[in-house]
Amino acid sequence: MKKLSVLLLLLSFVVEVNAQTDKITGDWLMTKAEVNGEVSEPYQAFEFKADGKLLAMGMEVALWKYDEAANSVIMRSDMDKDFNGEGKVLKLTDKEMTLEKDGGKFYYSKINYDDVYKNNEQSGLTGVWQVENDEGALQLVKFEKPDEYTFTDVYEGTTETMRGNWIFNPEEQSLIVVSFHNPFRGKSKIVELTSDKLVIEKDGETFTAKKGKSVLPEIEKLTFKEEDFPEDQQQDLLPEMWYDFERMIAPLQNVEELIFKTGKLIRDMKTFDYTTYISKIEVDPEKPSVTFTNLVVEHGDTSQYSQKHKGGLSERYNDFFPKDEPWPYRAAGAETITVPAGTFECTVIEGFDSENKIKYWLVNNMPGVYAKTIEEIPSPFGDTDYFVTELENIKYKK
Repeated sequence: MKKLSVLLLLLSFVVEVNAQTDKITGDWLMTKAEVNGEVSEPYQAFEFKADGKLLAMGMEVALWKYDEAANSVIMRSDMDKDFNGEGKVLKLTDKEMTLEKDGGKFYYSKINYDDVYKNNEQSGLTGVWQVENDEGALQLVKFEKPDEYTFTDVYEGTTETMRGNWIFNPEEQSLIVVSFHNPFRGKSKIVELTSDKLVIEKDGETFTAKKGKSVLPEIEKLTFKEEDFPEDQQQDLLPEMWYDFERMIAPLQNVEELIFKTGKLIRDMKTFDYTTYISKIEVDPEKPSVTFTNLVVEHGDTSQYSQKHKGGLSERYNDFFPKDEPWPYRAAGAETITVPAGTFECTVIEGFDSENKIKYWLVNNMPGVYAKTIEEIPSPFGDTDYFVTELENIKYKK
């Protein structure tokens, strides 16, 4: 009888340990941390796996086990010493856990992904949103089902992208973003949400965003290689007026400026970031000479970034003026193309500008004017930046 009692006691001990272990096993969101008198809301995701591995934000950081005698979670890490040690269990339910470790208290909420996915599905948040700001940056937020989150910040030609996860709470009308540093990381309050407008409040600051388009126009990838090109370039590949400088003067003499719009592909958002460029044209038929003064319009300000001049010995043998001559290049045929500025008969040129792939639509009867260009520029990180430029308008002198 005594042996049976001992066995039952041991079994109840094992059951209790397993029950506590099972409660801890799973996905948790650290919602608050109290360390050295300071309170923070990290909103970091942790997974206590059944095989004893501890994952933080999807990365394995430690091994863990539950110690029933000490009522503690014991952790060991070769990656980060902050994870080493004992976390005393102050509270543990099916939904909440509080650990005390190294003098600090850490508060967790259990993540039920079935509920998360259901609530996210019905939230009305999915899609791409453009955030209004006074900094002149293009900030895009994308909410995807079931819980993928992407934040992209484009400023002065630099693109920074952060990824993570999101959780919508319909009862609180709140949004939790689990991610690395970005303006929406953590918990925020949804003040207004319509089909095309989102207003959220976070840490006393209000953010407004408009629904953007996430459907890309057809992307034409440049698949040619250098070995595809002939060794000898022939000038007569170009429209005749382009390599006869004196015939360039008349078509441009009454043009005041050309307005272009360039779109840089933001792949994560399936959209383009657009910039306006202006080429002011000055023609001197006596010398003769042509000058393109090139301006960029950014954040409401217009500034000059280059000037191209052809006349005398300057650019004399460059038939692609005002652009640099590509090498190698080839004629890809004739094409009638419609852009915002109108419909133009063009000669299409494919080629290379150093390591960059280019495709040009040269307007046959307006030398120096490009109806459209595509550029693929390798980035230092192994990706390729994709740019499309179209002629928006031709302004003539009055």
